[in-house]
Amino acid sequence: MSTKITAYLSHCIRANKENPSIKEMLFNNNKAIILANELRKTFPFLDIYVPAENNEFDLEISGGKYLTTDQILEVDCKILEKRDLLLLYNWQKSMSAGQEVEFFHAGKLGIPIITFSCLSEAVEKIREFLGIS
Repeated sequence: MSTKITAYLSHCIRANKENPSIKEMLFNNNKAIILANELRKTFPFLDIYVPAENNEFDLEISGGKYLTTDQILEVDCKILEKRDLLLLYNWQKSMSAGQEVEFFHAGKLGIPIITFSCLSEAVEKIREFLGIS
């Protein structure tokens, strides 16, 4: 496939905790970054935006000191609006509050959504969505 497809990778950062530790958020972000890098190797034509790759900035501005969670999600939704596809990485079996916002926003805009809980499932579903084997 020669055409670039843009995707937004929705992933858990705070794990629905009111005050998660930086260590917990970094763990969640690193998990998403590793997955995104594997997907990029498998699908080099897939341009994936990953909130975790803006890790340090997000961690510094979150928590209401500079921006509220709602304000950050508003920006995330603006970024999502520019993408062809929402990849929802749901390893916890239930969406985080932020993922729910992104999920419903994508649905409202008619952006296709692929949900998965592990790399192999993501690869299978993306291949199926793109019609490649």
